[in-house]
Amino acid sequence: MHIANNLFKGGMVVVGSPKGEENIKMKTLEKCLKGTEVEIATINTPKQIVIAGDFEGLDWVSRKLREKEFRILPFPAAAGAYHHSKAMASVKDALDKLYSSSLIEVKKPAIKWILNFSGAEEEDVKKIKVYLAAEASSTVRWKQSIERVFELGIADFKELGQGRLLNMLDDFPAWQQIKASKEQK
Repeated sequence: MHIANNLFKGGMVVVGSPKGEENIKMKTLEKCLKGTEVEIATINTPKQIVIAGDFEGLDWVSRKLREKEFRILPFPAAAGAYHHSKAMASVKDALDKLYSSSLIEVKKPAIKWILNFSGAEEEDVKKIKVYLAAEASSTVRWKQSIERVFELGIADFKELGQGRLLNMLDDFPAWQQIKASKEQK
């Protein structure tokens, strides 16, 4: 991804739902993105999405979203980069080659593995390889992944990686119900 970061100058912006709104209005967001090179990079929670694109497009879209009272926060960790977007197609291609080589062995998961590419569990090794590579240049569906976890009745889980997304669980109504039921026990 670092090589692709040098090829495509852009960034990422966190978009929060307007104050008092329970969810981001996707149709409004998509209208603001139309005609730009900015795209949805990550759907984190019902209240938060990350967009990615070139700096000019991000500035224009951010102004439009502020006019509609969305909360906008630059994503400093991604300065000069825009992950999970079409700009990362070369990374996806490289990962496709890597996963199809004999250098990395991907085995059938021993536990339920929910992929952020699809928001669904997968156990087919061939599909897992394709989806892992595709995630570099596709929208991350973390919200759908977490909602699937709740549908499966899983209340205790760990996040692998360097993120702090589990801190946002309070944005999910299902998590509020799980916490309440745990507190009653």
